Amino acid sequence: WQIEKDTQTIYGISCQKATTLFRGRSYTAWFTFTIPTPFGPWKFNGLPGLILKISDSQNQFIFECIAIENGNKKPIIPYQTADCLKTTRKEMRLLNAQKSDDPVGSFMLNNSSMGVVVDFGDANIDIPKRPYNPIEKTYD
Repeated sequence: WQIEKDTQTIYGISCQKATTLFRGRSYTAWFTFTIPTPFGPWKFNGLPGLILKISDSQNQFIFECIAIENGNKKPIIPYQTADCLKTTRKEMRLLNAQKSDDPVGSFMLNNSSMGVVVDFGDANIDIPKRPYNPIEKTYD
């Protein structure tokens, strides 16, 4: 992280600017010393205050705090490990790229045990490709 001099107010809380490069993208974060915890969204952490907003330089990926609550509630985040396969980041990116290139074919290949039938009849349907834009551009 490179902590900058710029400041911004987010939800009435004074924030400091910080920048970093992470897995092929440049990010700008806004964190607050008011909440001195080194956490943030997704994989972003390590600043001397809570990250309230972070975005990449092209604003394709933006994480922004939408609420702050003071309480003793423990978050319930379901984490299911059943039917998970061990893979590498490179293999996962290849699968995601294939899903973007051929969404229906990928669905049929990966869900063949569900008994899904797709019948387009005589319609000439062109299913558009989705652009593949991974948040992590590099593997390391």
